[in-house]
Amino acid sequence: MASRSLVVTMATPKKSIRKKNTPKKSIRKKNTPKKSIRKKNTLRSIQKKSIRKKNTLRSIQKKSIRKKNTLKEHSEEEHSEEEHSEEHSEEEHSEEEHSEEHSEEGEHSEDEHGSETDDGGHGHDHGAEDPHVWLDPVRLKQAVTNVQNGLVDIDSDNADTYATNADDYRARLDQLDQSFADTLGDADSDVVFVAGHNAFQYLESRYGFRVETLTNISPDDRPTPEDIAQAQSLIEEHDLQYVLADPLEDQTAADQLVEQTDATEKLPLTAVAGQTQDWADKGWGYIDVMENINLATLQQALDA
Repeated sequence: MASRSLVVTMATPKKSIRKKNTPKKSIRKKNTPKKSIRKKNTLRSIQKKSIRKKNTLRSIQKKSIRKKNTLKEHSEEEHSEEEHSEEHSEEEHSEEEHSEEHSEEGEHSEDEHGSETDDGGHGHDHGAEDPHVWLDPVRLKQAVTNVQNGLVDIDSDNADTYATNADDYRARLDQLDQSFADTLGDADSDVVFVAGHNAFQYLESRYGFRVETLTNISPDDRPTPEDIAQAQSLIEEHDLQYVLADPLEDQTAADQLVEQTDATEKLPLTAVAGQTQDWADKGWGYIDVMENINLATLQQALDA
């Protein structure tokens, strides 16, 4: 019996051990605040999303305002451009009326000068490229008018003087034009060769002959061996006696072609882009150079 009670007594402490372990439930209860933290984090996340939505709406509103301002500015610019266009149209209309008043002044028809041929002036229509418009005396008259108007705009007190001087110079240009037309109108030849750049398109178009050149439109172009060979063939083909060259440019190519071809002489033909010392010493201006240099050379080279 004694041994049985001892066994019972020794076994009972297991219940007390279990009781000591029961605080685990209370520990779990203490850990429950995690759910509360999660709820708070969820609320914060929702608040952040709400703030982002508000910021997005504000951004959209700002963009909308910018678009409206841009449209307003664009509309105002278009309105301003329309007003400017109307003003420009009125100015063009005024200029057209002014141009019509002067269109017949001193103009010669292409038939009078013989410059209009079946192939449209030998196919040389380079007005958009060639800047040497002053080599056409008729076109130069309009430039004189432009200068006159500009001077009057800044010095209206002397308008009468400017008008008188412009009238006198336009009359001299008419005489120069007539001299070229009369002298070259019955020429036996219609081709000349210039050992330089292509600066004479307005001159040839006005008076009905053809100018062949060594290089293209730019005065900075340098002749290549192919250019020299082509020039030699052209001189031979047209049986040209003269090689023309601008005294204001390099004469090397012209001298070479005279030596290497059947051409017998070099003659001056200038784009009047400046003056030689000799011309300056003689007091020559544009009209003097055109008469004494260009017209005299063309008369000889074209056998006029």
